[in-house]
Amino acid sequence: SLPTGVNVRIIDPMKGAVSHGEYTFTFDKSGIAEGGTILLSTGQKKIQIDFDPVLGSVFVKPKEDG
Repeated sequence: SLPTGVNVRIIDPMKGAVSHGEYTFTFDKSGIAEGGTILLSTGQKKIQIDFDPVLGSVFVKPKEDG
């Protein structure tokens, strides 16, 4: 579980924003990743976690408003 006050939102490439329920990210043994972008926020701080679907890499960066 997440600490109190942390908000999670998923941006799915096909469905758009998902903020309730369950969401599945798939990581294949070949390195391929499937899923959307994860947005974490608490107060003023926002973090965006992106997945490279081909390399299976994860990129974390501060999220800018706008």
